[in-house]
Amino acid sequence: MNFFLFLPRKVSQWFSFFISLIAAVAVTFFLIAFVCSFSQMSVMFRIADAWHLRDSLFYTTNSDFSLSEEEKLAERNRILSTDGVLDANNISLYYLELPSKEKGFGITFINYSDSLLQDIRYELMEGSYPSRDQKNQVLLPAYYREFYKVGDTLTGKDSTFYTLENPYEIPITVTVAGFLTEQPTLIPYFGGTALPLNEIFSRHTGAFASGIEITYGIAFNFCDENGDVLPSVHTDLYLIRTDGSIPPGQVKENLSTVVESPALLHTGDEMIEDYI
Repeated sequence: MNFFLFLPRKVSQWFSFFISLIAAVAVTFFLIAFVCSFSQMSVMFRIADAWHLRDSLFYTTNSDFSLSEEEKLAERNRILSTDGVLDANNISLYYLELPSKEKGFGITFINYSDSLLQDIRYELMEGSYPSRDQKNQVLLPAYYREFYKVGDTLTGKDSTFYTLENPYEIPITVTVAGFLTEQPTLIPYFGGTALPLNEIFSRHTGAFASGIEITYGIAFNFCDENGDVLPSVHTDLYLIRTDGSIPPGQVKENLSTVVESPALLHTGDEMIEDYI
């Protein structure tokens, strides 16, 4: 079959041909963009359901205040005593230095042993979630699958509270329970008067160290050699769950009279509506 038989033979036909071609390309790009946007929205809505955002609020203390651990605990206690609040977690972190055959890594882990985070489930590319009674279990970001495997037992250092003035490190042995797929996960250092849903839950942190993008692992039940729970360092971010007795908007009003920075309170409904 001769392809050239289907080509236009007049100038006017060529013009119509190019217009039709451009229109077809534009429609194709539009459909691709629509499918990608729909897929992203579906992911964010699944996250909203998994985190029960319709019944929750996020709050960040003002980082300019540099609250101490004791002050953050006091803030959490004030939140818990507020009418309409069921529970509240001050999101916390561990920082571990872990060895591998090729090089060592410093990895930040979000503490998912807190009450409101225990049941959160992300997709895993390999492995499984540990049971609640298993100690010192970690889920690693996908990047580290090149260096570790499921079931590896790693002996490293917990340097969560390490400073030059106080070189505080604790030996810790953790087991790799699985690897996270690349997907939007909680970014605990994001906060402010605007709290976009697709930024507090994102695939990328936008921060790099030694040429590697900083991504967060997940920690479960970190304990020392004596079985005592290891302290974690708290971020400025709080997850608050309402008890259903009053609407989340009313809970926000109640909390506004309690917390240090009312402008940094956001209901899950507000975040979802702003995203849409």
